[in-house]
Amino acid sequence: MNTRISLIVSISVVLLMIGCKNGTEDKLVNLYKDSYKGYDKVLSSEMSEIKTIKNDLTTIPIPLDLKKKKIELDLLVDSVHFVHLETREDILLGDINRILFAEDRIVTLEIFARNIAHIFDREGNFISQLGVQGEGPNEYQEITSAGINHARREILLMDVRGRKMMYYDFDGKHLRNERMYFYANSFTVLNDSTILFKQLSQSNFHIEKLRDHMLYFSDYSCKVHHYSIPSWALRYPQMPKRYIYEDLNHKDGKALYGAFLNDTIYEISESGIISSKYYLDLGSNGLMQHMDASTNDDDRHKLTEKGYYHFDGKCLETDNGLYLKIGEFYHVYYNRSTGGFQYGGNVLYKSWFGKKMDLIQFKHPIASEGNFFISVTWPDDILRANPDPDEYVPHVADMIRKAEKDGNPILSFFTLKDF
Repeated sequence: MNTRISLIVSISVVLLMIGCKNGTEDKLVNLYKDSYKGYDKVLSSEMSEIKTIKNDLTTIPIPLDLKKKKIELDLLVDSVHFVHLETREDILLGDINRILFAEDRIVTLEIFARNIAHIFDREGNFISQLGVQGEGPNEYQEITSAGINHARREILLMDVRGRKMMYYDFDGKHLRNERMYFYANSFTVLNDSTILFKQLSQSNFHIEKLRDHMLYFSDYSCKVHHYSIPSWALRYPQMPKRYIYEDLNHKDGKALYGAFLNDTIYEISESGIISSKYYLDLGSNGLMQHMDASTNDDDRHKLTEKGYYHFDGKCLETDNGLYLKIGEFYHVYYNRSTGGFQYGGNVLYKSWFGKKMDLIQFKHPIASEGNFFISVTWPDDILRANPDPDEYVPHVADMIRKAEKDGNPILSFFTLKDF
């Protein structure tokens, strides 16, 4: 039973990719009902759909010349500061997939490399590891997401294989677990302590109301009471169901959600309130204008090669900025105050030549907080580039000199200029 959920989800994705025929869907329903036994006694019988509203919808005209442009760093980045996470022999990090902030704490989550979470303070000093991987009652089997409840001062880890939510205090002490009776691959905690889940596309076969929607709302004990946002797979049934890893950008107790193959980004502030916040106008380059229910993945690739773009679901918001991933290769920074853009597929450094630089190994962000985007730079990458410390401002030069090949990463906090 330990690997049952992961196996069932994998089988479900494969079967969905080839289409459900000859009773296959009925078999999946029965498998899910067996694995989540008791779900019908726990999930709310009052579950209902939440419709989105369009308040103050901002239209963002995505530039048509993405392929021709490069991002100019001296026009993009205003201020930057660094936090070097402490390196110890017993605390060596792998690829960081998510970063969260809890008061004076930084929480890092490695989903794919080692499946582990750590807590650091704001100076990068190690505080504790969150939980232990294993099969015990207070151990996790496979964590896929984490969230912060600021009001209760709790950190949450979702153990998808163990089918439970795990709760910790801000110092990493385990508090309790709650059983989960549905599958999700990402979540965040809203400002009223509602937990907002995003499901793997069409994976909850045992709950008909939830299967065809992307977002679920639950109380703090994981009892679902609402759902929303129809799955994009309903519009494009021939597309493979692997495009599922859009995340929920958390900011100020709210969530920002952008779905793959969608042109709208939603803001969810609390249970029952979902606003269409941004409309991404791709103009004549919009991929979805050339797609219909018969479009498959080969068709999509051919359209992409012809120069058509789509929003891939990745978006991060700061107080005055928005970061978007367009297609597989292009990055767009939008200044919410001025309406200006910096965008392109590559980064341009040339206008920094001749003056001391204060930014090294620029990476696109994986998190945001307040007015800052946060990216991850590895000392090994710095050393491979063999930079001359004398070309950098003193504190960056010192960081270069102290870089260790196997050291833990450096978090770069940067703000946007008024471009």
